Parts: sequence; structure tokens; C-alpha cells
Amino acid sequence: MNPLTAFFEEHETWMEVALEAARQAMARGEVPVGAVLVYPDGRYYVDANAMEAHRSALEHAEIRVLRQALRSARSRWLSEATLYVTVEPCPMCAGAILLTRIPLVVIGTPDPRAGACGTVVSVLGNVAFNHRPVLVWGVRAAEARQLLQDFFRQVGRSADGQMGRWAGRQVGR
Repeated sequence: MNPLTAFFEEHETWMEVALEAARQAMARGEVPVGAVLVYPDGRYYVDANAMEAHRSALEHAEIRVLRQALRSARSRWLSEATLYVTVEPCPMCAGAILLTRIPLVVIGTPDPRAGACGTVVSVLGNVAFNHRPVLVWGVRAAEARQLLQDFFRQVGRSADGQMGRWAGRQVGR
């Protein structure tokens, strides 16, 4: 098999795991964002948004999966792992990616409202920081985008453009 084909097939496979976590989050009434952190030795951690369940704006998929990995890590760095996330990380999550020194981030779809990997701001590409991960964009993007569209269609939007039950509240995605 062509090494480039294998590279992309691996990304597609792990993004499917993240998408499944996002689907499960959506079924629980959460904004459907999933994340998977994968080590070269095959260990991996999976999680999804849980802001509604925990009534906390900090419970993003990326933060949750990083916490899981750090509990069993030998250091505060995750410098051998790859992060797969269905939606472009926000500034908070991008900061956590920088602080844990993840070298590769694979992103499903851009976030035009809060994306911090270049769509709105570029936290992960900022030369002022001593760490800049490699970003791979667009893996299973159509599916990730469709999940978000389906979710926000479900919760609806009011006539003034506010999102259904989130009207008046800030949603992290």
C-alpha cells in the first residue's frame, strides 16, 4: 500500500471514532463534537462535549480527552500523541493543545464562529508561541459539518436568530 494512502486511511479511521463520540454527544443533547487522542503504541482516549451534562462551558471534547490522557501520562506533555477532533478547536482548547505540546492535530470541519486554528483566529499557528502543531484539515469534514447542521436544526432558531434552548447563552461550538 502507498504510504500516503495508509496515512490518510489511518486519519479517516480515527476520525470515525471521534465522529461516533460526537453522535453519542448529540443523542445526549450536547453540541456534537468528538475528540480522540492516539499514541503510536495504539493507546487512545475518546471523549465528547459534555457542557450540558456538567453545566460547565469548560467541558469541551478536547479538554476532556486531554484530561483523560494526562491522568495516565508520565509527564505533563502529550508530545507523542495525535489529536483528532471533529470541529476546529476554540481558543480554550487550542491553548490546551499548545500547553500539552501535541504535535499533530487532525481537524474535521472549520468552526466559523470560534475556530482558533486559523478560521477566526490562529492560536495554533501563532509564531509567538514555542510550539506549533502540524494541522491536517478536512478529514471527514462533510460528516462533521452535517452533524452540526443537524443538531442546530433540531434545537431550532428563533425569529431573532438565537438558537433554540441556547437563546441568550454562549455556546462553545
